[in-house]
Amino acid sequence: MDRGEIIYRKAASFTVSNGLLPENAFVAAGVSGGSDSVVMLHILLRMAENMDMELHVIHVNHGIRGEEAVRDEDFVKSLCKKRGIPFALFEYDVPSMSAEQHMSLEEAGRMARRMAFREFREQNGIPEQRFRIALAHNRDDLCETVLHNLARGTGLRGLCSMKPSSGEIIRPVLALSKDEINRYAEENGLAYITDSTNLCDDYTRNRIRKHVMPYLTEHVNLRAAEHIAEVSGLASQAVEYMEKKAHETLERCLEEETDASRGEMIFLGMPFLMENPALQPYVIMEALERTAGRRKDFTMRHIRDVLDISNGNTGRSADLPYGVTAVREKGGLCIRKKETVPLLHRCIKSRIVEYCGQEIIKNRFEKWFDNDKITEEVVFRTRQAGDYMVIHPDGKRKKLTRVMIDDGIPSDIRDVMPLAAAGSHVLWIAGGRASEGFRVGSGTKNILELYIDNEICNQ
Repeated sequence: MDRGEIIYRKAASFTVSNGLLPENAFVAAGVSGGSDSVVMLHILLRMAENMDMELHVIHVNHGIRGEEAVRDEDFVKSLCKKRGIPFALFEYDVPSMSAEQHMSLEEAGRMARRMAFREFREQNGIPEQRFRIALAHNRDDLCETVLHNLARGTGLRGLCSMKPSSGEIIRPVLALSKDEINRYAEENGLAYITDSTNLCDDYTRNRIRKHVMPYLTEHVNLRAAEHIAEVSGLASQAVEYMEKKAHETLERCLEEETDASRGEMIFLGMPFLMENPALQPYVIMEALERTAGRRKDFTMRHIRDVLDISNGNTGRSADLPYGVTAVREKGGLCIRKKETVPLLHRCIKSRIVEYCGQEIIKNRFEKWFDNDKITEEVVFRTRQAGDYMVIHPDGKRKKLTRVMIDDGIPSDIRDVMPLAAAGSHVLWIAGGRASEGFRVGSGTKNILELYIDNEICNQ
């Protein structure tokens, strides 16, 4: 068996064993014309001979390299014509996208490619369960990404790098080294082109590819790339387990604190504080992602900032990306979007309920008071001079400002915190402490129930 056949079987076995192709798959292969994508296309074509697979090629012109980009486009179009493969071209002005979105050319290029595949699927009406995007990342790409992440600073997740599949994306040649890909192209007489930008040192990845990886292979260990890939695989398994456990911990936090997640607010209570320190960063990351609606731009530095707060005194806070803030409160850590605080003004609702000895509700977002003891109209407002709370059943008072300080409410939101008040007597800091002045007791006949309406808050 020749070397090319061994390499093909390695890639085919990797594709099958990782379940990259569903039954009756519709595969959109991203082909640039370089050796990696040309070899991937050839391997997929061979696999398609024995599988129920529909194969199309997507080529993206990024509008960066002028005549060279046109050369690449013509090459891929000609290759598809010879092989009888449907070809689709997408063109984007990536430099303009980069400037408008304030991102690097590399990031804008990735965004353009995602747009191309999305547009292609929508134009052709392909069901999601059939659709797969084949990308030609190889083992060396994986190693370069791991080293890049390590150099920039990363957690365990950064060691995971690329996976065989991620949603609709598949990587059929991820198990192959660059040398194996070039050998396969040579053995099968496959022509390909070279992107001139891959030859310069302008990009960090190129410097790692041209200088760091060769040095590791030649002077440290011939199997350096293989070992880095193995560690990346082990890290993926570890992170998958840690994220599963973190999800369970976060769910326990939400169950313990009834209505702990209101709109864009999450309270991490005792289940989080008692959790193993190795797992806490994963709980925080999931809470941040849920609150912000995205994970991108949250880094280990942000995680460390939140951990520092969780181990500190009440009232400490940290500002994070996407308007998210973390605040240390009594009994835990509150993660929320800043703009959700003034929104609570219109979320507070009230109703009168007959008291028949039912169990008193105890949570941060709903409070009961003896309505018959309240002699002034209850209004919803922010704090005013002279406000106070009754902090003990014996009637002991404390200035509202002092209560807010003691409860760790950050100074930047004290003026916008919604309150329920009867005159200067504050009954409730919404989402926080309630006055002891109108406690429900055995003699109570009617309850004033104050609560935050979740449906309104989520509008």
